[in-house]
Amino acid sequence: MDKSFAPLFAKKPSSWGLRGDPFLWQSMADYLQLQPLPDNTDEFITKIQKTFYYLTQHTMDEERFFKIEKFKHGGMSSGMIDPKFWRQNIMPLLLERFETLFK
Repeated sequence: MDKSFAPLFAKKPSSWGLRGDPFLWQSMADYLQLQPLPDNTDEFITKIQKTFYYLTQHTMDEERFFKIEKFKHGGMSSGMIDPKFWRQNIMPLLLERFETLFK
């Protein structure tokens, strides 16, 4: 497949979990934009999970919020990431977009 990750991140989600989540989204989009999409769903999920870890040094499986200093841009909860939000909202959104590219 010749397609890149860029179209999957073109439209931002309509809502966010915590204040750091939009900055993580953008960092993930920037990091993946020129990389080719994997050929199947399992590889896609693995790539997103590994990128999440690479950018945060945390896994999506974690239950607690965590703070990423480089995503702090003002406010008390600035830089906070919600892994549950990524599992329950972002991953399904990205998966849906990925699967539509194969149709």
